[in-house]
Amino acid sequence: MGQKCQSFGKWCGNSPSAGSAKKISTYTQALASETFNGGASNAHWKVYWATTTNGHGVTEGGSSGSSIFNSYGRIVGQLSGGASACSANGAGTGTGPDKHDLYGKFTIDWDQNGSAANAQLKPWLDPTNTGATYLAGLATPCAVTPTEPVAEFIANPTTVSVGGTSQLTDQSTGSPTNWAWVITPATGWSYVGGTNASSQNPQLTFSVGGTYTVQLTASNSAGSDVELKTDYIFVTTATSPCTATSTYCDEFIQKVTLEAINNETQCTNYANYNLSATLIKGQSYDITIIPQITGDNPGSAYVGDEIAAWIDFNSDFDFDDLGERIAFVSVTPGVSLVFNFQVPTTAVTGIVKMRTRITFNAVQGGEGPIDPCGITNYGEVEDYNIILSNSLGLEQNHLDAISIYPNPASDEVRINLSGIESGSISIELLDMTGKVIQTQLNITGSEGVFDLSRVAKGSYHIRISDGTIQRIARIVKL
Repeated sequence: MGQKCQSFGKWCGNSPSAGSAKKISTYTQALASETFNGGASNAHWKVYWATTTNGHGVTEGGSSGSSIFNSYGRIVGQLSGGASACSANGAGTGTGPDKHDLYGKFTIDWDQNGSAANAQLKPWLDPTNTGATYLAGLATPCAVTPTEPVAEFIANPTTVSVGGTSQLTDQSTGSPTNWAWVITPATGWSYVGGTNASSQNPQLTFSVGGTYTVQLTASNSAGSDVELKTDYIFVTTATSPCTATSTYCDEFIQKVTLEAINNETQCTNYANYNLSATLIKGQSYDITIIPQITGDNPGSAYVGDEIAAWIDFNSDFDFDDLGERIAFVSVTPGVSLVFNFQVPTTAVTGIVKMRTRITFNAVQGGEGPIDPCGITNYGEVEDYNIILSNSLGLEQNHLDAISIYPNPASDEVRINLSGIESGSISIELLDMTGKVIQTQLNITGSEGVFDLSRVAKGSYHIRISDGTIQRIARIVKL
């Protein structure tokens, strides 16, 4: 594999077909020499495009003459033709996302296409015969008199679950140099990703449900402008993971193995199994996911099948946080189906969901991202319970035995202490920022109760402690 290089072409994914705005296709394999269409021997570069995060690089009709760049950002050729296309046979028989394109070599065009000056690049780019092997581009921008900006921005997404993140993107005109963001209300959210209120494109994570108003002031030396979007971002309170299933069981998950989980099944499109594995925070584990084609043997799968698994380590009812995807493979012959992962030390303590999924991605040639949510044509989804525990050995077990109910709750939530060793227990109700809302200290009875009648709807944590160790569990107020 070589360094990642690129060409102005087009990638396949969530975009229109030929004729859309210019995109950049990338490649990671070294370029190879090739003879094209009966022309001069080895006068072209052959390139295979790489998979992107949401599709596959290709070129399309109208791209002829576009440049291909090496890892230094220098042009080494121009597009002559090829068989790449967004889908198999999409641009004719034998075309597809895994097919190559051909670029005329810059070295050939330099001085080997004829003796006349209009058939060579050398007389124009090296007229004094310096012998230079490359020529860097120049940046000579014109002086611009600044104009007062017009503030404009978007958020993506504008509907997000508690614990989720929304990206604010500045789209102001007039070349602003400074940005000032104001989010209302001022609590229930925080800047993440190293961004802040003066970042051009900040990121927000929300800990409390509700609606949020966003204001941007964009400014430069010529002046400033304000855009206000009232009740722009809506934060929902999830009470369960997103739904996911398939329509056809042409392939399915035949077996899942992780610690105490050892489950062999047939296809059910979606199943929520009442099986669990206990994992210690900070430790590494292996999960094995065996696929099967319906009517074939265990371990069989189509080239193009994708297999993945996620654990909701922070118990926010989604699987899109950093590190929550614990397994992924795009199936090829002989690929390993054993995946190693580490439980974050920052994970919550208690029961969370693990999701496993197999899908078939024909459009992208079996490559690309797999989504833990939604409906697919082919495949299967299976959910399991994971018990996350601190690495405190048997000491942690007596707090894990505490039951919290009902959850979700409306008026009150009860903490049943009857199943643990005798002793003084303290419990606290906290919001998602860590602020203590209610406290009950030194409980000696069999039950603690929190009144939720005056608590806003949303997600909260209950912290249970015996003075030595503690357990944190997540609850939802409806």
